[in-house]
Amino acid sequence: MLRLSAKVQRLSFALASVAIVPLVACNNENLARPGLPAAVTIVLGDSATDLNALRAQIAVFDTGQTHIRKRKVEGCECGANVAIQSVGVTLDIKPDSGPAVPRLVAHIVNRDSANRPTEKPRFRPMSEAQYYVQVYRDAFTHAAKWRMLEVPTAAHGLVAVTDSGSVHGCGHAAAATSDADFRDCDGWHPHYTARATGAKFASLTETTSLTGVMAFVRSMFRPAAGTEDPTWISCSLGCCTLLFAD
Repeated sequence: MLRLSAKVQRLSFALASVAIVPLVACNNENLARPGLPAAVTIVLGDSATDLNALRAQIAVFDTGQTHIRKRKVEGCECGANVAIQSVGVTLDIKPDSGPAVPRLVAHIVNRDSANRPTEKPRFRPMSEAQYYVQVYRDAFTHAAKWRMLEVPTAAHGLVAVTDSGSVHGCGHAAAATSDADFRDCDGWHPHYTARATGAKFASLTETTSLTGVMAFVRSMFRPAAGTEDPTWISCSLGCCTLLFAD
């Protein structure tokens, strides 16, 4: 009987160990949030926050391809290397109906080797701060708005809003993946966005789908050249650019 009891005890311990393994695995998987919007709660204003904890919350979300672009350096006819990539899902962002819960859509880092800030938008070097684009819903119009959040590299500090404005849909064909880059509507999809009226109608004659026709109609109502900041995300209208409030 004693021998049998010992076997039963060993079997019970083995079964308990097997049951624990998948439980731990599931908990580890829940730390990552692939394919989800980066709806992270961020304290804005005069209240200092735990920035290390904030960065850890953001790190669990998917990021898109990193693009390195030249941005004009403040007070200098030269450029700084600035990295931009999407954070979380951006494909469902709608310019006329912003997300009810504010979402991060892009991460921006000024990698300039000389630690120089860029001009508008002003990006301080990565030794001092990193930046996130947050999209939210306007309380009155429900349209999508954006704001640039400056997150200092310190462990604790204030998250500041450095720029803001509206979200403009380019009206392109649907994008395949979440993405963010320093581009404008014309620079990324010239087939859909030629400024000349003749070119617009020429592209329309090549279009047979309803999606293509709607893209053409939307393209007729884009802001004049120079009013768009060359920053965009892939969204429900193919691409969306960020317009400054001023």
